Amino acid sequence: MKTDPRSVAGDGLYRAVRRPPSVPFKRRHFLAAGGVGALFAALTGCERSSALPVAPSTPSVGASATVIAPTPGPIAPVQMNVMGWPYRQELLENVLDRFRRLNPDVEVAFREVFNDYGSRVEAAILGEAPSNVVLVREAQAGAWWGGNLLRPLSGLASFGQVADKLFPGARAGVSANGELAGLPFYSDAIVLAYNAATLDAIGVRPPTTWDELLAQAQTIRDRGLSRWPLSLNLSPKLNANLPWWAIVYAAGGRLRTEGDALRNADPADPTPRLLRMLHSYLVDDLILDPDFGESSYSVILDGGPAFALVGTYFARVAATARDQRRSPRIGFAPVPGLDGPGVATAGWTPFYAVPTTAPDPDTSALLALHLGGIDGTGEFFAPRSWAMNEGLPPAYPAVLENSEVRARFAEWIEPDLLKNVLGSARPVEALWEPWYDTWEHWMQEEVLAAIWGRKTAIEATDSINRYAHGLSGRTEFGG
Repeated sequence: MKTDPRSVAGDGLYRAVRRPPSVPFKRRHFLAAGGVGALFAALTGCERSSALPVAPSTPSVGASATVIAPTPGPIAPVQMNVMGWPYRQELLENVLDRFRRLNPDVEVAFREVFNDYGSRVEAAILGEAPSNVVLVREAQAGAWWGGNLLRPLSGLASFGQVADKLFPGARAGVSANGELAGLPFYSDAIVLAYNAATLDAIGVRPPTTWDELLAQAQTIRDRGLSRWPLSLNLSPKLNANLPWWAIVYAAGGRLRTEGDALRNADPADPTPRLLRMLHSYLVDDLILDPDFGESSYSVILDGGPAFALVGTYFARVAATARDQRRSPRIGFAPVPGLDGPGVATAGWTPFYAVPTTAPDPDTSALLALHLGGIDGTGEFFAPRSWAMNEGLPPAYPAVLENSEVRARFAEWIEPDLLKNVLGSARPVEALWEPWYDTWEHWMQEEVLAAIWGRKTAIEATDSINRYAHGLSGRTEFGG
C-alpha cells in the first residue's frame, strides 16, 4: 500500500558497471574538539532523553579515532545533496535542518527520484554531478557494492561504534563481508497480523504454528466469518518478497546452500514443505486468498481475512485506520513456524551510503552519519525523529528503549514484541551479491509456480538452488 515505506523504492536491476576511481578522504571540515567526547558519551549507554550541549562541530570521521585538528582560517560553504525516493519529505527536511544548524558552513539539498530509482541514481553516481549521499535498498545494495559504487565506512571514527549499536539483523543489512556500507534511519520486519475480534469469536489465541493457523482458518471459514481467512502478498516485488522470506526464516529454513553448492532438495526440508503447505492452502484447504497482490497488505483492514503477513510499521497504519473509519482491531504476533513457534523473521534496512565518486567525501560521510546514526551532539536524532513522527521502527535498541519512543509505539504495538521481532530479524540471503536482484526475481517466480501447481515443490526448490549456483559463477545455468 502507498503508505508503507517498503513499497516506494525503485527497480535497480543489476548490470555491469565501470569502476570509478577511488577518491581519498580529506580531513578538512572536521572540528573534533568536544565532539568525540559527546560521541562516546552517547555510545556508552542508552539514548539520552535530553540533548547534550551542542558541540563545536559534529563527531570526527577519519581513518581512525584520532582527534583531527581544525583547519585554520575561514571555510567556504560546502554544497551537498542527498538522493533518495520521496517519502515524508517534511520529516526529512527536519532532519536536514538539524544538520544545517550544527554545520552552518554546509548547505544541503535533497534530490528526489520518483521512478527508475536504481538506474537513475546509478547514472548520477557515474555521471558528472554525483550525490554526496544516496539511499539504498535491497535491489541496489549488492550491485552497487559489487560495482565499487559505495565507499566502505568501517575504518572511519564513529561509524563502527554506532553500527555496533544496531539490532543484529540491521547490522547485517548494512554490512558487506565485514565492511560497513552505510547507516539506517529505520529497520523493519515481518509479523503476523490478525483480526482480534475474529479470533475472539472462535475463542483462540494467535497461532504459533502453521498447523494451528490452518485449524483456526478452517473454523473461521466454516462459521462464515471470512471467505478467505489468510491473505499473503506473494506477488513479484522490486526489492524482496519479504513475506516469503519471513515464512522460510520462521521455519528455520534457508534458500541458499553453503558456497551455493548444488544440492538436491530433501522433501523434509523446510522450503519444499512450505511450498507444499501453501499450495494445499490454496487449492485443497481453500483458506488462502488467490489474490496475491499489493492489496493483501491492507485488505485485513476491511474486515476480510483474519490473517496477513505485514511489516511492523503496518501497526501504526492499522491504528490510524481504526481511529478514522472504525476498522477492526488488528493484533500482531510472530510469524508462525512449522514444527513449533517461529524462530526468526525477515527484515529490511534502508540505509544511507556514500558513493565512491562523492565530492567532499569527509563531509559526505559526516552527513550519512547524521542521517542514519548520531548527530553532532551524539544523539540518535534522525532515527528517533522518524520513530516518533512516522512510526518507523528504529534500527537501534537504545532508541526503542527511550521512554518517549516506547510510549509512542505502545499506542499501536506491544513494544516488547517489536523489540523481539526486530531482534530476530534477518536480511534476505545473497543481499550483498552483485547478482542478488536477478536471483531474487527468479526465486519469486519459482515460488509462485509451486504454489499454483505449475511446478512441484522439489522442482521449484532445486531451480532456486541451481540458479544461485549458476549466478555465483560455479557452473552454467541449469547444471
